[in-house]
Amino acid sequence: MNKITAFALAAALMLMFCSCSGSIGENPSETEYTAQSMSVQSTATQSAAEEVNYEQAYAEKLEEVYKIVLRSAEKDDTLYDEEHEDLTGILESCRYSDMLDKIGYLIKDINEDGVSELILAVNEEGEYNPGSRILNMFTLKEGETVSVLEGWYRNSWYMLKNGKFFNCGSGGAAYLINAVYGFSEETQLKCEDIYFTAPGVNGEESLRFLHNPDGLEDENNEASVEITEEEFNRFQESCCENEITLDLTPVSRIGFPEIKVGFLDDAETVPDDFETYTTEEAEGAVKLLFTSDEEIKSLTLCSMAVEGIDEDGNLSYSVKSLKTFSRLKKPLVAEVIFYGDLPNNAFSITDKFGNEIYFAVNLSGEDGSVQTYRIYNPRVE
Repeated sequence: MNKITAFALAAALMLMFCSCSGSIGENPSETEYTAQSMSVQSTATQSAAEEVNYEQAYAEKLEEVYKIVLRSAEKDDTLYDEEHEDLTGILESCRYSDMLDKIGYLIKDINEDGVSELILAVNEEGEYNPGSRILNMFTLKEGETVSVLEGWYRNSWYMLKNGKFFNCGSGGAAYLINAVYGFSEETQLKCEDIYFTAPGVNGEESLRFLHNPDGLEDENNEASVEITEEEFNRFQESCCENEITLDLTPVSRIGFPEIKVGFLDDAETVPDDFETYTTEEAEGAVKLLFTSDEEIKSLTLCSMAVEGIDEDGNLSYSVKSLKTFSRLKKPLVAEVIFYGDLPNNAFSITDKFGNEIYFAVNLSGEDGSVQTYRIYNPRVE
């Protein structure tokens, strides 16, 4: 071997050695090697995930949820006679209130297997469970949407800070459950730790509190041990404190973009490319600015009137179209007059499925700011 060949071989060995460790002469630990391998695999799975349009992959399920929430708010009771597989929690949540801007969705790879899940949830407002209550989680298997979990009020699910899931439920007065589940790469939920109750023995009326660290709800299992009520409650409180609030997109965004309405100062100059509407009654008119980050399929300015009130205190309205703007891409400046406390201005939009959705425009009684809220089934003149 000549000197040049020997030098080249030594240099190659040194370069190879450096590429395997942080510095010459050090061997990477097993942990470091594993971390490097995981990083490479993670990058590969992320690249694969980016190739899938998950909004499109879950479009059918999202559209179904959007239409359920929309119809429920409009008091379409036939909705509850229909078959909606795996959407019990959605139907339950919508039965008594308008959830169009409360139920939201998140598309995210939860178990980091390269496939993003679809989560449907509602952000809780109370202090007891401060996180997002999950109503459904779906994943994709061979291109099909598959249910992973389904939640409702007596079977509530929350995501924890460590990526696991907390389930609290009740199967009756004597059967309470607080459990933590892991979500595996096989897209299966597995109970890892469970605290549960069982009826008292020998006719005792008091509940028994049990813990099974293997995740088995079986009072006769050898791993199940009796605990105090205080220990049971402490575990639940610990889980509640670690619930996370998910960054949800309102399901309303499935059908139409967010539209913001506010005052335009009289001193501001309206750009030439803005759409405009001018009222025939100049005295007392103010300018409202309608904006959206996306194109609006159709927006119609309306006048409105309160027609009556039912025994439950719900107002009924009539609306009359003033002007329609199709494929609205630019902001709209509209002159309107507010006559009193009752709303007399409104607008409607056409969602991507052809539904007409109406909103009242009124002034806040507290600070005079512009407020918008949905109105249902108005009589159209």
